[in-house]
This record gives sequence, structure tokens and C-alpha cells, in this order.
Amino acid sequence: MEMFTESRLESAFRLVESAVDAGILPGAGLLLIRHGRVLCQAAYGLCDVANGRAFAPETIGWIASITKPVTAAAAVRLIEDGRLALDEPVGQYLPEFAGRRDGRIHHAITVRHLLTHASGLPVNPPLRQHDVFNPFRYGQELAATIPSIAEADLAFAPGTEVEYSNSACYLLGRVIASHLSPHNKLLTM
Repeated sequence: MEMFTESRLESAFRLVESAVDAGILPGAGLLLIRHGRVLCQAAYGLCDVANGRAFAPETIGWIASITKPVTAAAAVRLIEDGRLALDEPVGQYLPEFAGRRDGRIHHAITVRHLLTHASGLPVNPPLRQHDVFNPFRYGQELAATIPSIAEADLAFAPGTEVEYSNSACYLLGRVIASHLSPHNKLLTM
């Protein structure tokens, strides 16, 4: 059965349009690309309610935690391909974490800890504590954020507790990036 039939796509897009029309969402932009080809795109409602600015297909939006399942899927794909191991220390990929100490104790954080939110890392990266819509955040590069995470105190020893961590997701993204070169594709799903 074809997953992306025209009627299924229309139904999904109508669902989002209905949510905007009902006031559940102020606006939304949708884009579906498969094998490098745009299958469908649409924009509904407002992207800037205060100024009455409409969503357009080219509107760039902040997708925040929507990236987390994609990051986790990329890590799992690397694990399945034998290019990344769940229980290898992150310091093997990122030098900032190789000799990481919390006080006098070395706590190795593994890929498994990052994926399961059991790393002990701060909930939010120290350089990204500001309000998400603050322009201060927009100029920051992920690479600059990682050393601030490496220097932060752990909330608990890795693997002993579970606490949701945006820092862990940033770090996992960096571990994934360390496996790539400009000539290398990560995933084909």
C-alpha cells in the first residue's frame, strides 16, 4: 500500500487547516519531501499573531523538540550500522568529555545515557538558558554550546537516575556529527 496517496495527504493537510480555522493553532506550515521531490506544501494562519503576519510556505519556524526523534533515529541507525556503540563513552567522540570530572570523580557519559536521559547533564545547556525567542540564542553555534555542557556540574552520576535533558540531545547531535564527513551520507530511510 502506498503510504503517500493523494487522499491521505489531503486528509492530513485538512486536519491541520481545520485546527488553524478552529483557533487551536495560530498557524502552521507544512512541507512533505520524498526522495528530494516536494510532494505537498501549504501554509495556514499566522506565523506572527502580534503583527498579523501570515504563514507562507517559505516561512522559517522554530521546531524545537521535533528534532529529538530525528536525532534519536540517526543515532540508532549509526548503532545498527556498527558505527556507534551504546556503551561507548561520549569522550571517545568529543574531546571535551574525555577527561570530564565532576569534582574529583570521572563520570563517563555514554551514548545510552544520552538516549535515555540518564546522563546527569543539566536540563538545558548553560549557554542556552535564555528565553528561546531571545535573539542571543540565534547567533550561537552548536559547537560552541558543547564545551559549556562539558564544564557544567552533573545533577547525578550517569545511569543512576533519569531526568529529561535538552543538553543530552545537543550532545547526541554532536556525537552524530562527529561520525560524518562532508562526503558522507548519514541516513537513507
